[in-house]
Amino acid sequence: MTSGTIAVFDHDVERHLDFVARAATTLELDAAAARPGVRPAAQSFERKAARDVDLPAVQELKRFIRDPEAIAALGVVGIPRSVARFLNLPFL
Repeated sequence: MTSGTIAVFDHDVERHLDFVARAATTLELDAAAARPGVRPAAQSFERKAARDVDLPAVQELKRFIRDPEAIAALGVVGIPRSVARFLNLPFL
């Protein structure tokens, strides 16, 4: 198993953050309320050097991105989620 922190690229997080910002209006959410949470993550990528550890919030965002990908992979290989829970896979 690969954690989201190393399996999800920074540009994927940036793409998802852009989606949140752009979708807020359509979803009738307060876009301004999301900015304080989005800004530190985006700024961390500007300062990040190779092998730097992501901010805890960015690590969590990467996990949010990775979890549904892993769940979809279970379906592709024919493993039901109930069996995956039995195998104690942490993302389920």
